Amino acid sequence: MGAETLYRRDTPGARGRQEKAAPVLTLRGGQLDAGTSSALTKMMRVHRWVALTIGLALVLVPRRMDLGLLFPRPLTHSEVVYLKAWGFFVLWLAYVVHHTSSATLEFQKVIAKGLLGMFSGEILLYLNEFFRGDKDELALNAAYIIIFSSLAIGYSFALWKS
Repeated sequence: MGAETLYRRDTPGARGRQEKAAPVLTLRGGQLDAGTSSALTKMMRVHRWVALTIGLALVLVPRRMDLGLLFPRPLTHSEVVYLKAWGFFVLWLAYVVHHTSSATLEFQKVIAKGLLGMFSGEILLYLNEFFRGDKDELALNAAYIIIFSSLAIGYSFALWKS
């Protein structure tokens, strides 16, 4: 099935001419596609690859993930299991973000707001652990704060721009 493109009539430079204006919406497979220019779409397309890479690394090589920087000692078996379980969640998140990046902008906003809420909760959790938790895990908690703050800022900016 071909794509049907709708054009805006009042595009500057297109008035009084027979030229086609810039496309506004494209109908593909029964769904409206606003194109790939949305900041939210771009954020999700980057996030899916980062999440896929981190998720695979957590599942396949959890003992190599910290490179000795975050954990001052070898990981216990239960910590390895925890990291692998976290890796499967990150892979699921990559799957959701991958499919959401090609959805309508309204649906992208719904998912992005949910992700922003989750990232904000993670930031609060690791801030609490940073100030009240074990002093041996300061670097680990700081790393998580940086990761989730970056994601929260990225999604906040993308939601604001969309």
